Amino acid sequence: MRIGEGSGTTYTQRNFSGSGVTGFNASTGAKFNSQLVDDTPSGQSTGTIGALTAISGSVSCGDKTPGGGAIIITGNSSGGAIGGALTSMLVSCPTGADYALINGLTQLGSTPASVEIGGGSDGEVYFASISTTTASYFFASSAASLYTLSAGHVIWSHAVLTQSGSGADGQTITITGNATCGT
Repeated sequence: MRIGEGSGTTYTQRNFSGSGVTGFNASTGAKFNSQLVDDTPSGQSTGTIGALTAISGSVSCGDKTPGGGAIIITGNSSGGAIGGALTSMLVSCPTGADYALINGLTQLGSTPASVEIGGGSDGEVYFASISTTTASYFFASSAASLYTLSAGHVIWSHAVLTQSGSGADGQTITITGNATCGT
């Protein structure tokens, strides 16, 4: 779970994780009940965002569609190799906005991991957040035009992002592919 505030150079966020997802379907929703730990990467600005210790509830997709496509992330993190196509993708392209967020699942080594990629709007950095039940890894780039958003599609074109935080040691990932926006 990620909580952020601000935008551009004043953007701050905290990351929390837990293992209490009791049901998930990208087309219908999720149920969850979990204790949370703060796994915000060291060096990441958290601003005034407070700590969360637990979350429970459910989310229903209602008449929304998840979007989909083929997005592939390859490379390494300080926690191991990241590779393969995202599965169970949710693609959000807010009406009138010049950014998109893509959430999905992949593997970090042999461990399942959740992924969120996006950014790039109004001078913000492009980012990828990859989380397992025990750790999170944050990647970013301030390069221009790493993806394009056009006619209901998000196209990532060999975007290279670098891991930040303690122990990152120049680890990079590459994001490539085309996704269709959900509704």
